[in-house]
Amino acid sequence: GSSSSNSKKCTCDDPYKCSCGLRPPRPSKGHKWDGEKWGGKGHKQKGASGQTSTVATAAKTTQVGKTQISEWQKLPSQLLDAFCKKERRPRPKYKS
Repeated sequence: GSSSSNSKKCTCDDPYKCSCGLRPPRPSKGHKWDGEKWGGKGHKQKGASGQTSTVATAAKTTQVGKTQISEWQKLPSQLLDAFCKKERRPRPKYKS
C-alpha cells in the first residue's frame, strides 16, 4: 500500500497483512482491524454441559400398563413415533 508521511493511517488493501509498516502486527488470529487499531476477538462461546435439566425427576407411571419409567427411558410407542417422524412416514394410529 501507499502512505503519505503526514497521515499516520494504514492504507493497505489487505486487512491482515500491512506492507506500509504503520499498522502493528496482529495480536493473534481472530482480531479484526477496525481502521485505527486491532479490535477484540468477539464473543467465543464456551462449551455447554449438554444437559438441559440437572434436577432428577421421579419415575413416572404410565396410565395404561401402570409401568414405571425413568426420565431417560422411552416407551415403544414413543420410539415408533420418533422413527416415523424421522423417516417422514405417517404417524401410527393406536387402537384402545
